[in-house]
Amino acid sequence: MANHSRDTTKKSSIVEAFYRPWLMGLLATILLGGSLGLLSTNAVDAGEVCSPGHCAGVEGTDYFKCGTTLGSDCCCPKKGFSECCDQDPAISFDGRRVCCTDKECCKFNKDLNRRVCVAKVACAVPRLLPGSPTRVEIEAQQTTNGIGSISVVKEENVTVDIPPFTVGTIEPVITTATKITEGVRSVVELSMCTPEECCVICDPVLISLIRYSGQPIVETYTDVPQTENKVTIKNGAPGLKHLRIQVNGKKFEVVGLADNEELTLDISSALVIGNKNTIVLMPLGKPGGTSTILIHD
Repeated sequence: MANHSRDTTKKSSIVEAFYRPWLMGLLATILLGGSLGLLSTNAVDAGEVCSPGHCAGVEGTDYFKCGTTLGSDCCCPKKGFSECCDQDPAISFDGRRVCCTDKECCKFNKDLNRRVCVAKVACAVPRLLPGSPTRVEIEAQQTTNGIGSISVVKEENVTVDIPPFTVGTIEPVITTATKITEGVRSVVELSMCTPEECCVICDPVLISLIRYSGQPIVETYTDVPQTENKVTIKNGAPGLKHLRIQVNGKKFEVVGLADNEELTLDISSALVIGNKNTIVLMPLGKPGGTSTILIHD
């Protein structure tokens, strides 16, 4: 019994030494507010701590592995999260890593000398402006690290005006896209990045619909990404009375539209993962009505 007692004491010391850093991290979290968000600096959006508790379901579908912690695999949830990143020493001292959300990137921070979760630039819902030619304003903002660059990736039947701004600005930067030929689809694709090169693509599709006499003319758009899950309708005067939107075969009927009415429809329930979605627009009702349609995220 004596020998067994001495072995237990030795193991107890080893366990204490192993778990003490983790307990210190947990205590620090509780004492400093109990919230990962409260401990974030301007450079860090801490996301969520990678843990064994997230390793549930099917790997690659429900979660992705991010390393080990306390001798066990640690994972990040697949839904809502994009990648794993270095731990924040202010939160945890046990070698844990942090799960960046899908609105963040894991980028190196020179001040902290490690990688952190950086919030992507927010691309606001585009604003359709009144009058002719058709114009849309696209607002970008990042309120912690600021905006580093905005560049045009693709422009189709549109001119793009990006105003000058100071790198690192946390104020909104508004880009204006102007349609060249009315009645023809316009596409603008912008890359918006932080100074750390955490980038997001903002790519609304701008369409002018006219209800001609006779059989309705449909507009079909293929290879639409799942992220483009909103359809904004800005009705003209005279405007459309009825618009049929078909997304991968699922119909959305918008009826009783008033002149100059503006509304946004959520089509996410009909979209599939990836960029192989098809959207069909059919203007219906009395001939002569017009409407500007914006497909965006």
